[in-house]
Amino acid sequence: MFSRGLRAADGSRSAWLGSTTSEGSGRYGFTVAAGCHVVVFIAPSGSGFEGGGQCLQRFVCVSAGDQNLTIDAVLR
Repeated sequence: MFSRGLRAADGSRSAWLGSTTSEGSGRYGFTVAAGCHVVVFIAPSGSGFEGGGQCLQRFVCVSAGDQNLTIDAVLR
């Protein structure tokens, strides 16, 4: 299990919009307003993500009512 955070993708490095920890199977979720956001994955101590690093960002833009189930990160 690892943590995820959510920020607005407006370049301001604004305050966190939300955070969650994945369940045992790795699933997680956020409910957000329409717009562009940055999902930030933070690996547990002693772990990292494929491609290196303990922090990974994914950018996503959603419209009202969208559901995106493709934002993921893989621990190594």
